[in-house]
Amino acid sequence: MVWSSGVGVDLFDGRGRMVRAAKESDRIGFMVGLSATYPGFADAVEKERARYYANPNLSHRPLVGTHFWHILEIVDTAAGFSATVCAQDSRSAVLKDDGRYVGDSGPASSYQVTFERAPVPPRIGNVLFEPRTQDPGVADPGDQPQWQYLTEDVFAGWSVTLGGNQSSKWPCMDWGFTVVPDTPKDGTETVFSDIRPLTLPAYPGW
Repeated sequence: MVWSSGVGVDLFDGRGRMVRAAKESDRIGFMVGLSATYPGFADAVEKERARYYANPNLSHRPLVGTHFWHILEIVDTAAGFSATVCAQDSRSAVLKDDGRYVGDSGPASSYQVTFERAPVPPRIGNVLFEPRTQDPGVADPGDQPQWQYLTEDVFAGWSVTLGGNQSSKWPCMDWGFTVVPDTPKDGTETVFSDIRPLTLPAYPGW
């Protein structure tokens, strides 16, 4: 993942780290499963979303390439805070059984991530886990940059709700064309390729 942020948003402070960890965990859960997500996410994420990761219809196939994600804004709420996250995933693809890479190319999307104080006392301290050095969904990274895995529980004392795609969020679409300018302006195209998408180094990483 290559992250950027809007004016007044800090990728490195507590809230910025929580937003990044939640969205990355959500993608890991979708592609690999809940057990592979970052420490504490399984306890913090809404139960309906957690059950969704176990859906047998999900592909759970190796995902390669580069995700460009952008925290557009973070606002206070009565119970915590909420973030708008832009996602431009046109430079990523899934490896299929026939050896080809399949991905979607189109405008950036917008998602909401909401954090509320959990109704139970927060856990004391952070729990450290052994780091993973590569994406659990990629069997052979070769000379590609390797997966960076968060080892710290940043979700202690919080509940996390992940909203769906809000494709009409124009600021996200405008941002998306600055990072991947050659995507279709209207609609989404499915792209098949024999060439593995380029995996850029993670930023800011963990």
